[in-house]
Amino acid sequence: MPYAWGGFSSFEEFQKGVEQGLFAGHIPKVESARSSRHAVGVDCSGFVSRCWDLPRKQSTRSLGSLCYELDDFESLLPGEVVNSFDGHVVLFEKWEDADRSRMRVFEAGRLRVEESSYEVALLKARGYLPLRYMPLAPRWVDMDLGEPDAAAFEAPVAGRWIPAETKTAGAKFADLRNPVKGAVPNQWVRYRVASSSPGSAPSIETRMVARTTETTVETQSVSWVDGKEMMFGAALSKQADMLGALLEFTGISEPMKDFQAVESRVETGTFVSAGQRYPACKITAILKGELEMRHTRYSLTIRATCYQSDEVPLHGILEAEFTTEFTWGNDEKGEPIVIETKTTLHLLAAGKP
Repeated sequence: MPYAWGGFSSFEEFQKGVEQGLFAGHIPKVESARSSRHAVGVDCSGFVSRCWDLPRKQSTRSLGSLCYELDDFESLLPGEVVNSFDGHVVLFEKWEDADRSRMRVFEAGRLRVEESSYEVALLKARGYLPLRYMPLAPRWVDMDLGEPDAAAFEAPVAGRWIPAETKTAGAKFADLRNPVKGAVPNQWVRYRVASSSPGSAPSIETRMVARTTETTVETQSVSWVDGKEMMFGAALSKQADMLGALLEFTGISEPMKDFQAVESRVETGTFVSAGQRYPACKITAILKGELEMRHTRYSLTIRATCYQSDEVPLHGILEAEFTTEFTWGNDEKGEPIVIETKTTLHLLAAGKP
């Protein structure tokens, strides 16, 4: 399989693409280039994503959210990865010596998928980390969910917002409490997530609290896309504000920097969903910051409309819509390339231990 920047081709997709006249592989001149729709193949993270049978392509920036970092390189097992954030990733095969100082790996290299050899000392010096896919680690908690006690319906149902009859000053966006602060182990929530990104399919995502500490809430998630399962997790800070909570749900897997709410409004009222009534607040906000990709920062604006209730576990989101816009350089005429996507969430079910 040839190397293709941003590629995520299966064997079948590659064969079909070549038969249709697409290029076998693509190596751009600069790292800021977008993947080519005229080429088929895989890049380093696309190769790992295929080996792990993931429903979506991951990047070297997003693989960390699917993995636990190992304490040392010596603990690596076949099929696990060594990853350089925003750089390169290789799939571990075996050790080449008794001292475990040199490893054999598979990787989508500069021209093709191939078998290679690396010194551990060199990988460490270059900032590579040994990672284990979360579901294969002993600390992964079985996602055995209890009976739902909120919502519980198979298809998304658009809710109805009823503003409070008495208008009050209301809370300010910056003053809203951190919704995950009171989370306890085994709480869970399930959403239908849809995105307008090209090639994206609606998914069913279940998030569960695996464990808590004084400062963090560790969650585990299972996402079903086209019948395939993808597992990942996150460590949420109890000190974060509502802004941090909203950014968790934007559907953006790339690192986001220096975000702030430039406009916001909070209304109180009742949200009616599938015949159930929730005391809730409606949050509308414009968030601005930067998206970090391939060693470059891009201007990013997120417009959010979110209905939130303390009666729903974790972030308390009942329904939400996020519209994102970011500027990806300039075209041949020097005009800015603005990419817009929309992500929606609908609560399907929720439960408590």
